[in-house]
Amino acid sequence: MFCVNNIDVSKSMYDIIKRQNGERFAKAIRNYDNGIFDVPNLDYIVRYAGRDAEPIMQYLLSLKDVHITQMSRHYDPIALLQAAGYDAYIADTLEKQNAISKYFAAGEALCTFRDATRFERYHIINAVHRDAAKLRRSDFVNPQREDAYGTSVISIQILKQGGFISIKNRYNHTVDSCDNTFNSNPDNIIMGLSDALRNYFGVDFSTVRTDLPRGYTLVGDRICQYLQEVNNVYLGTNYYISDGFIHDVNTQHEVMLGGGLIFDIVNRRTVNVTDLFMDVSFLDDAFRNRAFQQTKDRQTGVRTLMADGRPVLSVRNGEMTHIDVPNADSVTLSYMQRLSGTLDFSHATFVELSYIDTTHINDIKMNPNANAIKITHSALPACAYDFSGVKTLILNNSDISRVTEFKTNPNAAQIVISNVTFPPCDFDFSGVDILGLPNCDLRNVRSIKFNPNGYRINLRGAKLPAQKFDLSGVKDVILDGADTTLTLGINLNPNSMYTGITPTAAQRMIRQYHER
Repeated sequence: MFCVNNIDVSKSMYDIIKRQNGERFAKAIRNYDNGIFDVPNLDYIVRYAGRDAEPIMQYLLSLKDVHITQMSRHYDPIALLQAAGYDAYIADTLEKQNAISKYFAAGEALCTFRDATRFERYHIINAVHRDAAKLRRSDFVNPQREDAYGTSVISIQILKQGGFISIKNRYNHTVDSCDNTFNSNPDNIIMGLSDALRNYFGVDFSTVRTDLPRGYTLVGDRICQYLQEVNNVYLGTNYYISDGFIHDVNTQHEVMLGGGLIFDIVNRRTVNVTDLFMDVSFLDDAFRNRAFQQTKDRQTGVRTLMADGRPVLSVRNGEMTHIDVPNADSVTLSYMQRLSGTLDFSHATFVELSYIDTTHINDIKMNPNANAIKITHSALPACAYDFSGVKTLILNNSDISRVTEFKTNPNAAQIVISNVTFPPCDFDFSGVDILGLPNCDLRNVRSIKFNPNGYRINLRGAKLPAQKFDLSGVKDVILDGADTTLTLGINLNPNSMYTGITPTAAQRMIRQYHER
């Protein structure tokens, strides 16, 4: 036991951390290894580490003997990446920063590409594996962050003032913790790369070799637990981290809503700290010029914001859990992970949801005659969806497997659904001129109708069900990589344009269609 002047230092640090992080956190450290309390400034280090010490225990143990492994020779980081199979370069201009954008699929572009000054604040090395152009995803539904495709194009970004490093992934937010590829440890790419980067740039971005688990990041030597990362901003319960700085939220005047949104109680307006565009004026409108009230449940910690006595928002641990804005005309929401209850957007003519998990929603009400509904990288709950009058429907990289009914507008101006596994429903696209279903799994659908005289039908990489398809009047048919194993025939116009199919194959499909 370490003592100074007969004062039990470990016990006093225990009491400090007990008050700061909770009794469970402090007891977990004491029961695992009481010597961790001897780490200098431990209370400062774990101030933002949350209420559960177990996930970071191995990291805390490593702090007892902190040292940096120095290589006997400082290698050139570009040469090491070349040895690991990458063509790499230092991105010190905007053009170089964004030069790798061509390797990223639609909807998966790095936030970096939208930040014109990122290269000024970060040392950036972009690395493209020599096989990157040849690699294809192994699994559209459940890709793995460190698979060959995900790690074939990476961006290593080190904050110039030190204390922060991020390794970004080709899948971007399609996978969890995309900015923590290789656990943000360059040595996991090739041994010696961490030392090479530190020496080359003269920046100390890490103090220990032990990796933090998912959901934690380092800001200097402080362990910070975060709920999610949005545009390189790490969001906690009552704080956020941007460009290596921790920003506390004044809980008396501000409420963290999740997704980078903070509601200013005094001015009745919503502030977005991520710099990503998100039109949340509908939230401000819900409270403007109305009697405002807030309550907090002491047992659950749920804060409820009310307008004219009607609950509008509920928030728990820094994330919105309930929203009720039935009169909103336009709704845009991103990066909400704990929504529950009922979402009412029944009057909105425009709805855009991205990176939303609504699997715990009891019901979600949409306007069946909306002008446009766009849902990307989201999971929809088990209920019926009526989009029978929606003019433009975009649904990309989303989970609709729980959907009980899914009605689309047979005469919509445009419908694009990509990277989606369809539930066993009936789909009528019989009047849609421009229809895109790339990389969709349609094998479970009961029936599906296409417009035989449409302008374009994109079935690239799609898995088609067991039925006949009449595309005899479609001007442009795209069938690259489509799986037609189960189809009973496809009737194609021999005078139309085809992509991914030879004229001979088209004639064969036409013949098989009529034979079957």
